[in-house]
Amino acid sequence: MSELFNETLVKEGYAQIATFPPNVKYVDRFRAAQEAAREQNKGLWGLAQTVAPSEPTATSGAFVGSLKSDKHHYPTCRHAKNIAAGNEIWFKDAEDAKNHGYKPCGVCRP
Repeated sequence: MSELFNETLVKEGYAQIATFPPNVKYVDRFRAAQEAAREQNKGLWGLAQTVAPSEPTATSGAFVGSLKSDKHHYPTCRHAKNIAAGNEIWFKDAEDAKNHGYKPCGVCRP
């Protein structure tokens, strides 16, 4: 099985998968490569997320995001429920999430 350039980028953590039917032939390979990169904190997955020292870390709010993603969700969203407690970042409102570089989830549309 030959390796694809796109797969190499995903495997090293420098790209995320995006599927556009009918081009889904390699989606399983790309998904496996992305999960491995994420688990190993490779490339962009390894960038540290920091919170300013004067800013307390919230444990609840109107929206929640993952430190390993750039999306924010309603706490009841199916994707929000999959965020590990140690990776949660909470926002008081949509503007707060936007100021931290987060975009609305396409499923729950906060």
